[in-house]
Amino acid sequence: QVAQQPIPASLVADLRAFLARKRAGRSVWPIRRKDTAHMVRMDLKEAGVVAEQNGEVVDMHALRTTFGTLLA
Repeated sequence: QVAQQPIPASLVADLRAFLARKRAGRSVWPIRRKDTAHMVRMDLKEAGVVAEQNGEVVDMHALRTTFGTLLA
């Protein structure tokens, strides 16, 4: 069974134009592994989400687990 992540139709044209400018074989978003945790913390802050509360933590691992669960 193939898992799919739907992309909103309103985003498809923008992504096609963006990807057309990328060289084949290159990362779509060249983010270094160590930058992802910082990126998530900044996004959570901007969204007004508390990253840690009552011993519960929102981080890359929690997001990855939730994403996988939702795909299943």
